[in-house]
Amino acid sequence: MNKKLVKIIALVMSFAMLLCVAVVPASAADEIEEVPEISAIEKGFFNFTDILVNGLVGAIAAFIPAPLSWIKEADYKSEFVPAGTEVFLDTPAENAKWSLGYAQNSILEGQQVLGSNHYVSGGISITAKHPTRIVDDSKVRVIAMNDGSGRGTVVFAVIDAYGLANNDVREIRKRIDAFAKENNIVSVNVAVLHQHSAVDTFGMNGDIVQAVFLNPAINLINKIAGKVVIEPHNGKNDNFQNNLFNVTVEAIETAVAQMETGKLYYGEVDIEEYVRDKRPPYALENTLNRFRFVPDDTSVKETWFSTSEIHCVGNGVQGTDVTADYPYYMEEYISKNTNANFMLLLGAELATSQDHDPFNNVEYPAGVEGYMILGEKLGEKLASITEEREIAPLINIAHKEVMYDIENKIMHLAAKAGLFENQAVVTKDGVKVVSEIGYMELGTDIAVALIPGELEASIAFGGGLTSEDSWSGEDWGYKSMQEIVGERELLVFGLCNDQVGYIVPTNDYMPMLWEDSKSIEFVSLGSQTAITYIEAFTSLVNSK
Repeated sequence: MNKKLVKIIALVMSFAMLLCVAVVPASAADEIEEVPEISAIEKGFFNFTDILVNGLVGAIAAFIPAPLSWIKEADYKSEFVPAGTEVFLDTPAENAKWSLGYAQNSILEGQQVLGSNHYVSGGISITAKHPTRIVDDSKVRVIAMNDGSGRGTVVFAVIDAYGLANNDVREIRKRIDAFAKENNIVSVNVAVLHQHSAVDTFGMNGDIVQAVFLNPAINLINKIAGKVVIEPHNGKNDNFQNNLFNVTVEAIETAVAQMETGKLYYGEVDIEEYVRDKRPPYALENTLNRFRFVPDDTSVKETWFSTSEIHCVGNGVQGTDVTADYPYYMEEYISKNTNANFMLLLGAELATSQDHDPFNNVEYPAGVEGYMILGEKLGEKLASITEEREIAPLINIAHKEVMYDIENKIMHLAAKAGLFENQAVVTKDGVKVVSEIGYMELGTDIAVALIPGELEASIAFGGGLTSEDSWSGEDWGYKSMQEIVGERELLVFGLCNDQVGYIVPTNDYMPMLWEDSKSIEFVSLGSQTAITYIEAFTSLVNSK
């Protein structure tokens, strides 16, 4: 037993070293660079390094007992996947009318987040990142929508957080289940804005050394006991999580109670000057869109909701400030200058960030001042939209449970070590994580994909790398999601109902140590994730 423990410790130390390697490129150069020519020999070498890394880390993972939460596929029971609107309508129902309610809650109020009991999310670090300062508030914002057809209400909650696992989303649904049934809520969706400076609600940014060295022993103790005797360590704080669930439920209930009838309008504005993509094929749409709900009761505020492709990394990925980044200041501008409620969602933003030099060639300020200015500028952009079209009162939505293989052995090891807490299911062929996807139609001309992670934009909108340019030398081989939904304009609601990492076209899934990968593959489940997603999405759309 002692010899085995020594082996485990030695292998775990090797894993810690590998994590150090992973951290360096995570904060590497932000500038867009021309993709250099790479020879077949170089490709072969880096493909071999990928095999080597996965082999070494896989060997480490084999020594670590699985968490008690991992279950066999035969024992898995699917619960709290929304029913959606059972019937999809092509045109609005007779006498249809939009109703929309809005609410928000602070997720920090009453919480003592400074100090050693919490962690700041956003970048893997060997040194634990405990919060030292709160810059602005972190919130949950909610809209509840109904088209008056009698088919039910659809809810979207968006949280200022780095990530939220699907099993935590289902916990929120569980807590609001009775209220949802009483009020004919057919779809509850929970997304995050992926702030790299929020209190950790995902778990991956805890004390890595403690997790890697202690959690294997904790897993073994719990397995022997047949129950959770000791909670494995990660970046989550149980009290904070419980409060987050409760205030989200409260905000949903308030939004539903405050629903008002009115009209819904849609417009877009170009923001190319503020966003940049760090990795080919640079297929971003470069737009902010705006849904604007105008209540019939003129004494009630308008509600705006929008998507952005810009990562919330204005304060870096290794800091200890707690901030909601630029979305907080977008809302502040819109509230002050238009007196409207506001909610932001993320779009397809795999390797995107804010442009550092957008304001008349003046150097972009770093840190707090920079993302405050960015938020204000984006708020101005939204407020500048004058061309709109009315959206017919029609909402269709469907959900589908999907399981993704954990091919990437680093993610496999992180899951075994308790840093990646998504529900895992053990199959005869390996380990999968339980997730879900969604598809929604608004009016007669807009389609929305609900994505459980960070999507490469070309998968959605086309323009992906060809066989001549991709890493594998092959074409992607699948229709874009825009082609799949047909004539409707496609929008993406990213990091919605889960955070499974990056979703990269299989033909351009690069070796982790190749510098132009921008560290994407380190935190992707694997090369087949995109195929699993696009095939499930195609099936879901075609079934309606």
